[in-house]
Amino acid sequence: MKFTVIIHEDVHGEIKSEYKHLDSCQTGLGDLFIAEYAETLRILENLALASPIRRKDYRHIPIGRFSLLLIYQVIGNEVHIKRIIHTARKPNSRYRKL
Repeated sequence: MKFTVIIHEDVHGEIKSEYKHLDSCQTGLGDLFIAEYAETLRILENLALASPIRRKDYRHIPIGRFSLLLIYQVIGNEVHIKRIIHTARKPNSRYRKL
């Protein structure tokens, strides 16, 4: 089953912020992050149900080799990307603002 990925508007800001932070740490690391993020979205288009439900109706998937999780919800044939969070944060806070 092919899913349509819908990105919540707040996530765009999180992506830009993460890109700037990673690129300031090492030149080119932001570009690598964007490539891994795009690959994660492609995976979700085909395998959104592969990740188990973690809390309420929310699931998460790691973004490539980065210590970041993409929090999402599957509604019908749509995948709603809700937020991106660093894995070092407390597990209970991952789903708090959703």
